[in-house]
Amino acid sequence: MTWQPIDTAPHDGTEILASDYDAIEIVATSWRGVQHGTQWFTRAGEPFWPTHWQPLPDHPPLPEVP
Repeated sequence: MTWQPIDTAPHDGTEILASDYDAIEIVATSWRGVQHGTQWFTRAGEPFWPTHWQPLPDHPPLPEVP
């Protein structure tokens, strides 16, 4: 996975890994009303202004059951 410009990120509520150069957060888009458009929010509900993104990695495989 490589970092991509934020303007290419999905805007359908999908969670992504995002960076603003200072921090890396897991974020998703949410509507804030027509007047304000969309805004990125961290999982904690804090606004975030990322510049780059990449998809979240897959979960690790489940251990085998003996």
